[in-house]
Amino acid sequence: MTSVGVRFRTATNVALRSFVLWEIWGDMQQIPAGVSGRDRATLDPVPEPAGAHDALQPVPAALEACLVEIGLCPGQVLETPGTPITQLFFPNGCLVSLTAMDYGRTPVGVGLVGRGRATGLGFVLGTRLGTHTATVETAGAAWLLAAEDYLRLKDAFPEIHRFFLDLALAQLKDMSATAFAQRRFGVASRLAWWLLRASTACEQDNLRLSQSRLAMLIGARRESVTTMLADFEAAGAIRRNWERIDILNCQALSRFVRVRSGEAAYPDRPRNDGRYQR
Repeated sequence: MTSVGVRFRTATNVALRSFVLWEIWGDMQQIPAGVSGRDRATLDPVPEPAGAHDALQPVPAALEACLVEIGLCPGQVLETPGTPITQLFFPNGCLVSLTAMDYGRTPVGVGLVGRGRATGLGFVLGTRLGTHTATVETAGAAWLLAAEDYLRLKDAFPEIHRFFLDLALAQLKDMSATAFAQRRFGVASRLAWWLLRASTACEQDNLRLSQSRLAMLIGARRESVTTMLADFEAAGAIRRNWERIDILNCQALSRFVRVRSGEAAYPDRPRNDGRYQR
């Protein structure tokens, strides 16, 4: 296939994934059948999704001049809780997961960082220390910004500070939606939802994620993930290879996303406009 054909197929798949996530978000806005007016007020609150109203502005030129392009490898840890943040990373084709410890000291996924997001945003909010473990899941390029450069730039250019505050707000909304999914979705729904989100975040149909790593991210047993992936493959939604998952049909995959009580699922809205690009 020619390079033009590859770019067209990639752009088409990204648009289709985004359309499917919008459909799922819209379904969640419907009140379940049989719920009375009094009971509606007691339903679990649905986090406000990130939408076009908070789309990121183009990267300020002064910031762009300080970015350094690097390559990231799977398993590379970019940030750990309680340690000083010295660098901020903007994924540009790779995928980074954010994990935290539950009460049993077991890591669980709380967010994904892909194109249009950044790691180390606790630094922007003034903590200067890591709040989650940021781990590279799929290899790819990223832009690196030294923390001291950010401090220098934000005082000299107010638009850069606003740019990073927008990033932090968008990331908080993403994490809110992830927490909702972890709490309300069953194993199959969580797995399908994470695969759709991961594919959209890194804009790739081929995800090099091991089943054990997926199990950790969604808080499930590896055996359950293996069983669910087999069901997804039988439905024609994915194809499994050695530590790689190819998403073949995102609409078929979205049919597995349902919350436990029977409503349609809710991930937050995808963000196609305003993504970080250099």
